[in-house]
Amino acid sequence: FIVREDSGVKKLEDLTGKDFNPCMRGGACEQMTKDAFDALGIKPKWYVGSTDDAVQAIKDRRIVGYGKPMAGKDVPDASHLDLMTATKVRVLGFTEEQAKKVVEAHPYHAFTMIAPNVFKDQEWNKEPIRTMAISVGTGTTTRLPDDVAYAIVKAIVEDNAPGGGGVQAAAFPGVKGWDFAKLTTEDGLLKSPPLHAGAYKYYKEIGKKVPDALVPPEAKR
Repeated sequence: FIVREDSGVKKLEDLTGKDFNPCMRGGACEQMTKDAFDALGIKPKWYVGSTDDAVQAIKDRRIVGYGKPMAGKDVPDASHLDLMTATKVRVLGFTEEQAKKVVEAHPYHAFTMIAPNVFKDQEWNKEPIRTMAISVGTGTTTRLPDDVAYAIVKAIVEDNAPGGGGVQAAAFPGVKGWDFAKLTTEDGLLKSPPLHAGAYKYYKEIGKKVPDALVPPEAKR
């Protein structure tokens, strides 16, 4: 969530009563924003429109800010950079308590941290910023053979690890260096369906502690 620096908005609660674009009209992030703000009792005056509409409205001072996903948690969106050439801005983060409250109300939403200095030379990004995240995963059925699922997961994880081929990062730089095994077993996917038995086998082999909620039923017998 980005706002104009001169709007006086310093934290999410300050958006109540302000004109704000929740995200591009009809996008998943629009609903995520409304879910989160609803859970926190934050009530902006919603400005509905496309990303281009929102960016222009911010430049014209018709709204204070907008929501827009980044290309990865360490890669600012092009529209963010566009705004930063026109005016001083600020990224608004969630407190730990706010994030917990959102997840309690909407267990399918997740959070992550924007690392320090992703937005270069900005005082407000000298520390990590907690923000909402969209977790993208791959699902299948139990009919997929265990050895095939094992091979797929192994290839995905090891391609993105140091020394890996880097095919995924070449296609989508925002995921470069991400630890997919950690993301799966530790970071925010505990409400997802159980792992496939082949995936479970791989994570156990590399020493990952798999939460009980992700253990496939057949492994509990």
